[in-house]
Amino acid sequence: MKKIESVSSILPINDTITLKQLMCISDYAKSYSGSIKIVRGRQEINMTNIPALTAFFLTIRKGSNVSIHVNGPNVQSAINQIREVCISGNTDYVTFSNSKESLI
Repeated sequence: MKKIESVSSILPINDTITLKQLMCISDYAKSYSGSIKIVRGRQEINMTNIPALTAFFLTIRKGSNVSIHVNGPNVQSAINQIREVCISGNTDYVTFSNSKESLI
């Protein structure tokens, strides 16, 4: 039985998030066995919702901080995946635990 956890983490937005990064984040969130949301102020966006996620990141300025809220198993791993894609821009290493695909 998987242990369900709930964790929040701050994510610094140092550069513009690209569409490729958004697609990678959304695909990862869809494959995750829990929920991943991004929050700023009163805005809370489910990371599987690409249109809302795109609009959210279009309004974020460089140097801003947002919060990632993860509920499910292995939350720290999920946070690390999202942070890596957003901070480094690296989208070609991501593999999904519930599928055999990798996003390139």
